[in-house]
Order: sequence, then C-alpha cells, then structure tokens
Amino acid sequence: MRLGLDATPMLEQTSGVPRYCRELVGALTRLPGADRPDLTLVAFSWRGVLPAMPGARVASRRLPARLLMAAWQYGRWPPVELLSGPCDVFHGTNFLSPPTWRAASVVTVHDLAFLTHPGTVRARSRAHATLLPRALRRRRTVVVTPSQAVRSDVIERLGVPADRVVATPLGVDAERWAGTQADPATLTRLGIDDGHAAGARRRGRPYLVFVGTAEPRKNLVTLLAAHRLARARNPDSLDLVIVGGVGWGGGTSTGDDDGEGVARLGRLDEADLRTVVAGSAALVLPSLAEGFGLPILEASAAGRRVMASDLPVLREVAPPDAVFVPALDVDAWASAIAHLPDEHPHSSAAAARRAHAARFTWQECALATVRAYRLAAQL
Repeated sequence: MRLGLDATPMLEQTSGVPRYCRELVGALTRLPGADRPDLTLVAFSWRGVLPAMPGARVASRRLPARLLMAAWQYGRWPPVELLSGPCDVFHGTNFLSPPTWRAASVVTVHDLAFLTHPGTVRARSRAHATLLPRALRRRRTVVVTPSQAVRSDVIERLGVPADRVVATPLGVDAERWAGTQADPATLTRLGIDDGHAAGARRRGRPYLVFVGTAEPRKNLVTLLAAHRLARARNPDSLDLVIVGGVGWGGGTSTGDDDGEGVARLGRLDEADLRTVVAGSAALVLPSLAEGFGLPILEASAAGRRVMASDLPVLREVAPPDAVFVPALDVDAWASAIAHLPDEHPHSSAAAARRAHAARFTWQECALATVRAYRLAAQL
C-alpha cells in the first residue's frame, strides 16, 4: 500500500501530537512484511525540512502552510497527491484531512476539546469545529482516535458511522521506563533536590510530578491551589514538581506564586524525564480533557502511582489502583494529596502497574492504524 502521511508535527519539539507522530512513523517503518506500508512523509510548513528516515521517503520541499490551509478550507485544490506524490491512502495526523484526487483519507482526531472545552484551546483549534465535519463528509474517509473514549465521542458528537472510526491506543517503551531508577545525582543536577534553588524541594522529601505543557486544558490552576491547601493543612504534605514547557495562555502563572514546595523544571530530555518520574511518589494529571493521557501510561511503566481527573479516557488508560478526582474540586485534590500513603518502589502494586503499561505498545498502535488504512482503501 502506498501511504502518504502528514509529518508536519514532527517539526515541533513539544510533547503530545509531535510525540504521537514520531512514534507512529517509527513503528510503521518497523512493521514486518505485508503490514509495512510504502511510506512517504510530507510536511506542510515553511519552518523546516523533515530529516531523512530509514524506511520512508521524504517530500523535502517546503510548502506554504497558510496558503494551503486557506485553499483547502474553501475548496479541493490542490489535491494532496500533488504534494506527496501518488498514494492509495493519505493520513492526516493532526485533525486536518486535506482533499485528495484518488486517494482515500485517514484522519487522526486526538480529542474533542475544541467542542467540549472551547475556551481551553487556541483559536486555530476551535476552527476544527467547522473544518473537521466538512472533511468527514467525504465518502472515502476513516477516523482514527487514540482511545475508545474519543472514538465514542466522535461517533456521538460528530455523527461519524461507527464502522468508520478506529481506536488506535498509543504505546510506551515499557522496558525502558521500567529500567529507570531514581537517581539522586540527577535530581540534584536538575535543581529539585538541593535545598537551595528557588522553589526547590527539601532533600529527600517525596514529591508528586506533573508532566505536560502548561496550558488551560491541563488545569494546573486547580492542582496548584490544591497543593497550597494541602500544605496549609499539613506543612509536611508532598512536594510538587512540574515538568513541561509553557503553552498558549500559560495555563497558570509564571510560577512566582506557586507556594512552598513547588519546583518547575521546564522541558526535559527523555532520560531526565524518566528519572524524575521514577523518583516520584505519584504522577498527577488534573486535565479537563485528554485524548489519551500518555504521562499516565509512562508513569505506570515506571511503577509509579497515578492520581488523575475522573475522565472516561483516563480511566481507560490508568492502572487499576489509580486515584480519580473530580477535575475542578480543589478540596478533593488537596485531600487526595494529603492521604497518599507511603509505598515501597518494588511493591507488588508497582509490578502490577508495569504489567498494565506493557499491554500498550507502539507496534500495536501501528498495526491498528494499518487496519484503518485498509478499511479506507476499501471504501
């Protein structure tokens, strides 16, 4: 099968969709035999050129993204095959399904926050509410979603027939995460265990970790308020470490009023991220909306506990012993933080979390996505 794939997100360094795109492409190129597509990557951007990747061709020319989006918003020209070359299926990996000449279309819908929580997403994301339904009306189009929860939402809210929506759960390198140890030297280097940096933890104190881009949808405002309340009730409550860049709207303050026991690390490379998660008492994810919740899966692979907003998608991904809290209930979050019990890192519960995470692999994600390609090609 000749597959064109929108690899524009791979030009970004942030988590989320860029991570999904990179991992999916890598897994597609490693599939065995007849499952491996004849893959061409294309980026709709002036910002840069995709690097060479084993197992895939790259359409290396730069493309005028804004002009293309404007043209596709009001018409069907140019068909994407003029940019990617001939293909049987074209995969739009980030909500956008460009018009095709003969190819079938597959489009990834990561979540429906642009409908359910429009005030928490950028204006360009809110435009999906108009553009996406228009694209989905094309006869030869199949939707893939990162979870069963989003699949159900797409069927119900966008009216897409159930037989044209395929859940392709994301994956994790469980072995790598399980093999990471909490390294005190790394924590000290990162400034969260030296007792001197602004907001630093006191040496040896257990901490919660949040991983994600600080933006309104991640609901850090509630988490920080709950952490301050927990500390006011008990100064020995768990510290909080925030990992990730600042997205649109900041998601919260700059950190000047975070309160005691909070450290912000910004973006980390994967090795440091794994170390910080492995050293935590639990991962916290207070999101208002998610498409999957990859930090939960990664924390589970490291054997760490999970405390998350009570959302169907997070219940789908989280390990059985996860603690779920109403997303906007500050008092409930503070209580959950205060009552998290101590746990030995090599407990049977930690082993069960690792086993849970090991069920999710990028190879399985790629195989499920290939099934969606075949379904689209048969329409």
